Amino acid sequence: MLWTHLVRHRWAELVAGKKIDLLVPETYHPENDPFFRANTGWPVGQASDYTLSIADGSRVHAQCFGAAGGKVRLRIHRDRWDPDQGLGNAMAHAAFETPLGLIAVGAILFGAASS
Repeated sequence: MLWTHLVRHRWAELVAGKKIDLLVPETYHPENDPFFRANTGWPVGQASDYTLSIADGSRVHAQCFGAAGGKVRLRIHRDRWDPDQGLGNAMAHAAFETPLGLIAVGAILFGAASS
């Protein structure tokens, strides 16, 4: 569904770091796609998150911002590190792909400057 018809064809854009915004029929909601599974993500206003693990250690992340008039607004991006594929990936994902990494760096710098 979503992967087969829309996302797979745009893989090069995702690898390049692009976020893809889509307005799709509700039938393309990731909950209806057997490749995606419900997951959690950093809250940015989305109603739900779905992910698709990729063999290279990355994942496709679909943020679902709700439905209106039979359409669903999605933001699709690729996480270079899939935190569901081991501790190393989880740490790299948190450090480099979430605001948590920036917060940790800020705390370290603040701590170093105040000592």
